[in-house]
Amino acid sequence: MAAKIGDRGLAACPLYPSGRVLIGRAPMAARAETGPIEEGAEIVVVGGDRFSLVVRAFDPSESTTSLPNFGEPILTAKEEATYRRVA
Repeated sequence: MAAKIGDRGLAACPLYPSGRVLIGRAPMAARAETGPIEEGAEIVVVGGDRFSLVVRAFDPSESTTSLPNFGEPILTAKEEATYRRVA
């Protein structure tokens, strides 16, 4: 399952700056965009690459739909290889 920019989840462990997050029930490697994020904090995906997501602590006063590239999938290396074979 590819995560998308704007997806929300939870920090599965402290991100200082990297660790794991849960998007839905899927654990994924992630790194904090800035500063540490505490375990259990709600996060939002703001970017990423083949290796990990870039996340920030979710702020309910901000609209996730205004994020640059909102809805764009962040493909892991394995997902990217499958996507290229199909496309």
